Amino acid sequence: MTDMDLLRELERRIDSKLIEVNENEIEKKFKKNWGNYYSINCNNITGLSLSYINKEHYKYIILNLKNLKYLCLLDNQINDISVLKDLKSLTHLDLRNNQINDISVLKDLKSLISLNLYSNQITNISALKELKSLTFLYLGLNQINDISALKELKSLTDLDLGNNQIKILPKWITDSNYCCAK
Repeated sequence: MTDMDLLRELERRIDSKLIEVNENEIEKKFKKNWGNYYSINCNNITGLSLSYINKEHYKYIILNLKNLKYLCLLDNQINDISVLKDLKSLTHLDLRNNQINDISVLKDLKSLISLNLYSNQITNISALKELKSLTFLYLGLNQINDISALKELKSLTDLDLGNNQIKILPKWITDSNYCCAK
């Protein structure tokens, strides 16, 4: 497959509005040209799954995808998510199994309904208090001990706090109707 064939295939997938990209397809072809990759017209992509790719390369791919509603960055060893700050249209974000510890950039993603941060290195979740639309929140397997930022998230129906450093669940959690509070 030539570089042009790969670009045509990506554009075909982009037209479908939901694409999945893996390292084998992209990185090997564009290893030296990551800066040029994002110049493909990607304005109509609303969903993207980038799993098991180089932790730095994802930034170039999503840089200009301002209309994304669904983004999955599962298993990429990511530790810096600052590039997500401009993805204001996101409603579903999956960052499971990475190395993230700073989630402060998420505070401005007010359209988020579902957020999965399972299995990272997060200790501070204060940025989440601004995400009033969150319905599903998965924070299991992190290093969280203070969950007071979640108190005002009245839309939550699913909450996973398992395997953290929380000693005692506050009364406002035990009195709520979260189906997965652990």
